[in-house]
Amino acid sequence: MTDEWLAGFFDGEGCISGRLYFCPTKYVHHPRVYIQISITQKDRKILEMIQVKYGGTITDKKRGCSHIRWLGKQDMKRILQTISPYSVCKRDQILIALRFIETIRDENLGSCGLSEEIHAERKEIYDGLRLLKKVNVV
Repeated sequence: MTDEWLAGFFDGEGCISGRLYFCPTKYVHHPRVYIQISITQKDRKILEMIQVKYGGTITDKKRGCSHIRWLGKQDMKRILQTISPYSVCKRDQILIALRFIETIRDENLGSCGLSEEIHAERKEIYDGLRLLKKVNVV
């Protein structure tokens, strides 16, 4: 299993998704924006092989599928930087996700809010990712 192989596999089976989370009591002025990097498969064995070399967390889903996700700033950054030089189909999504990851703080500051600039940048990144996903739908 090589970085090139994983990039090709991710191009076909992987997903970079963005989400907006609205919570009227906590996120009054700005929604929480986050991204998820995952691969879903019926054959859990292939995900276990990926996990051995590239880390990630495997969970079982409904309908006999499993998925591997990379959580946390460093893990997401590491996997995307590993596959980005070899990706063809999802390269632009990967670059946008890497841009988003740079807006994540290294330390958890609890209730200390993000600046207006970071909120605006995250929303712009989210919108860009959604647009790319619409353009690439066949």
